Amino acid sequence: MDPLYNTKIYEKQGGDEVVVASGGKITEEPGGAILGRAVLNTVAADIGTAGSVFVISPFAGTIVGLAAVNHVANATTKTVLTAKLGGVSVTAPAWEVAVTAAAGTPTSVVPTAANSVAVGDVIEIAFDGGSSSVEPTTFSITILRTS
Repeated sequence: MDPLYNTKIYEKQGGDEVVVASGGKITEEPGGAILGRAVLNTVAADIGTAGSVFVISPFAGTIVGLAAVNHVANATTKTVLTAKLGGVSVTAPAWEVAVTAAAGTPTSVVPTAANSVAVGDVIEIAFDGGSSSVEPTTFSITILRTS
């Protein structure tokens, strides 16, 4: 590296490593694939009882995926899941844990609207308590970063 040229972001000689030095910054434009997507996870102790779980978005972006996996078999009826931002439902196809869902069965949807988040927004996952059994569930929210 040229000692007269002090860059804060540089590629090491040999081309197999990029360095961001103190004070350096990488800015990714929308649609970029460096920082791209991040997944937030939260767990509900029992979706067999109506309720909600919450997670805070650490950055701005668009929710591009919602997923759930139940820890035990679902019983009796389906459990309906709804993502919300500020109390408003995220527009997405029907999202549910099916009646016959064995333990470890994933279910996911791709939101289509009302899915933009800002730094600090609270994302709620609500469930209607459809299952008659105690049903712990892990939720994953995939966000495409915009900043």
